[in-house]
Amino acid sequence: MAQDLLRSGEGRFWRGNLHCHSDRSDGLCGPQQVAAAYREAGYDFIALSDHFEERYGWRITDTRNLRASDFTTILAAELSSGPWRERITYWVSAVGLPLDFEAPPAADPAEAIRRAHDAGAFVVLLHPGLNNLPLDATDELPGFDAVDAVEIYNHNTFGSVPDRAHGEYMVDGLLERGRRILINVGDDAHFAFPGDRFGGWVEVWAETLDARDLLAGLKSGSYYSTQGPQIERLELDGEQLRVSTSPAHAIALGGAGDRWLDATSVLDEDGGLVSEGAFDLSAFRGSYCRVTVIDTGARRAWSNPVWPWWPQPNRFIWDGSGSAEATAAATGATAPMGTGGGSSSSSGRREKSSRSCPSVPVLRSAAAGW
Repeated sequence: MAQDLLRSGEGRFWRGNLHCHSDRSDGLCGPQQVAAAYREAGYDFIALSDHFEERYGWRITDTRNLRASDFTTILAAELSSGPWRERITYWVSAVGLPLDFEAPPAADPAEAIRRAHDAGAFVVLLHPGLNNLPLDATDELPGFDAVDAVEIYNHNTFGSVPDRAHGEYMVDGLLERGRRILINVGDDAHFAFPGDRFGGWVEVWAETLDARDLLAGLKSGSYYSTQGPQIERLELDGEQLRVSTSPAHAIALGGAGDRWLDATSVLDEDGGLVSEGAFDLSAFRGSYCRVTVIDTGARRAWSNPVWPWWPQPNRFIWDGSGSAEATAAATGATAPMGTGGGSSSSSGRREKSSRSCPSVPVLRSAAAGW
């Protein structure tokens, strides 16, 4: 029987961004402005991932009062494995954190990454290309086994250090080594320049626009990542993978296989558009493959990895026990937004800009109406 790799049960796709910042850490705009900008741009949800660091007060930005019937948030934070200037420090977005998430021990910053994963967060390795994280170092990195997904494209980096915006080397390197990781993209928006946002997002299949349903969809791999193209069908039927997309220049299948020539693409030899593809997966037996859709503007969409003849990622079931985030998501409770802002000058990977927030709409809380 054919297996739908995108959808699980009733639902629809919800557009979201899992990597953005406000002035609660090193962004320029307040949480309300960030949320409003994404809502106005057609997003259904965001995970505001402000840096969880001592310099910013070890604080999870509370965005629950920005939720409404047509827009929601998932509590999140960007965690680091060590001091920002260390060569092999890495960063993750931990999506689905409790508000009372505690600071890690001073001698073990990566403890927060392990604990976030154990608490049920979806842990995404961020911008490996930006900090040129060595693949060979990952075997020894503290907490790295907690990573659920890798950011294959970082939009902010494309606008500032374009040759380091992509993370395919890390995605395929880990998959070749047998890691069962998923794929993600993110903006890393700081609202520092116009091109640092709305350039990469996830389309998550879920029954409702509820933080718990969205998190379950992410953890189960029921989503795809995109810069614009749509993946409408990803269906595994024995040795065949059937794909339907929005009109595109190419639908490409890649992965380990028996040799690099096993990769193949669906193209129109006359230069037209394609939207359907059927791929023989026999060369990928016991390994993995993945689909990339490329439109005429060179924008891409990425499927999560497919493991032929191996179980796909388990469906994630979370009862939220002991989690403040789960309780808030279930009840729709709101809480006052935290106050204060980030340091005006801090050492590390990215300095806080002295520029002000650009003109963006202000999102009013659900209680106040739209």
